[in-house]
Amino acid sequence: MQDGGGQQPQQNALTKEPQMTNMQSQKNTQNIMRLRKTLHAMMMKDQSFDNPVERKPFLQQAWSFISKNMDAIVNDLGDTSDGECQTEPCPASYSAWVLVQHMDPFSQYQKAFLQKMPTNHKKYGSLRLRIALNDKIREFASQGLHGCNDPRFNGDPVSAVRDAKLFPNKIGGSYPKSKAEAEQLAAQTGNTCLLAAAKAVGGGISYTS
Repeated sequence: MQDGGGQQPQQNALTKEPQMTNMQSQKNTQNIMRLRKTLHAMMMKDQSFDNPVERKPFLQQAWSFISKNMDAIVNDLGDTSDGECQTEPCPASYSAWVLVQHMDPFSQYQKAFLQKMPTNHKKYGSLRLRIALNDKIREFASQGLHGCNDPRFNGDPVSAVRDAKLFPNKIGGSYPKSKAEAEQLAAQTGNTCLLAAAKAVGGGISYTS
């Protein structure tokens, strides 16, 4: 009787361990879903801004949230394990990428996120190119080249070159569908700064998110 009584605590411990593991797994899933929903809502609000300059205060608020939850965000790569968005709410890393790539005035935010971003993420290359493009625009502005120091830009050329009020970004109501169309549009609208920077870094011009 004593031997049987002595084994009982071990059996209880073995039973409790998988229960605690399941509870922790459920809690983690709930936390991820909350994170996805919050970032998805932010991403949708971000899309409502037409003017990149007016978007700035919102993006600073978004970065505050992203930076506080960075590890959980970059590790949420979704069912495809590469951060692609197939169902909504999107993986946290995808929604955060949409927000961060619009943080052109804040290069430190973009670079900090890229450092944490897994290199196998579907949008890793896109963000890296965006950063290179912005760095080249700033370089040209400091040198007074290619119209990147246009007084209309108010010292923020990386935002201004993407401002549809200054440079229309659609052809017949639609965004350019190819690199050639994008470059043609930039040339037609006089967006010489963006065009020169894109050619210098060897990447295409993206007018969409």
